[in-house]
Amino acid sequence: HCISSAASDVYKRQSFTNTITLTGLNLSTNYELQINSDCGSSQSAYSSLVNFATTNITYCASQGVTVGRISNITLSGEGATVINNDSDNNRAYTDFTSITPVLLRSDGITNYTLTVETNYNSSGVAAWIDFNQDGDFEDSGEKVWNDEGGTTSNSPRTNSFTIPTGALAGKTRMRIASRQYWTPSGSCGTIVEDNQSSEVEDYTVNIFSGLLYSGNAVSYTHRRCRRYA
Repeated sequence: HCISSAASDVYKRQSFTNTITLTGLNLSTNYELQINSDCGSSQSAYSSLVNFATTNITYCASQGVTVGRISNITLSGEGATVINNDSDNNRAYTDFTSITPVLLRSDGITNYTLTVETNYNSSGVAAWIDFNQDGDFEDSGEKVWNDEGGTTSNSPRTNSFTIPTGALAGKTRMRIASRQYWTPSGSCGTIVEDNQSSEVEDYTVNIFSGLLYSGNAVSYTHRRCRRYA
């Protein structure tokens, strides 16, 4: 950008830097980036390609014991997406994050129903979603199934939750824990003190704002141009 001084005809070149935060990116994914200036009536050429990769998030380990199990998880999302996952082996922990995620709208209003079946009765259940994608479930509101301590009931257990408007868009982790005779309290470590039937399972959910959703596609649009007089 050049500034002219009428008195001396001296030109001074100034440069400006805009900062944009990219959101909605997937973990452990390679991306290519090009930038251009779009001021409506005129556009610059695109820059050269820049390659970058997102890193993965490491979550704390969590487990029950290999006695009893979570036998089914059901969660329905937007656009006919659903997790309906049966498991028939007694395991302390199972990673189901590779299963196609459900789409969940972050409007703070829409209720999503989560059903957890176990092969034992008197089951307590807890569930968390990492809304800000920082690799833990410790932030306010991330425990989406929050039974009172000691609350148990016969299988199946059902609860509902909403996605807060401030949740980051994109794929993130949902953790579900169940134990017999008591309610799991923490999302890390061993969720039982004694040899009670229990299991922890991890899944992936895909959060979107609800503004640009159509069918089974989630799209994000960003345009920013600053004009200097």
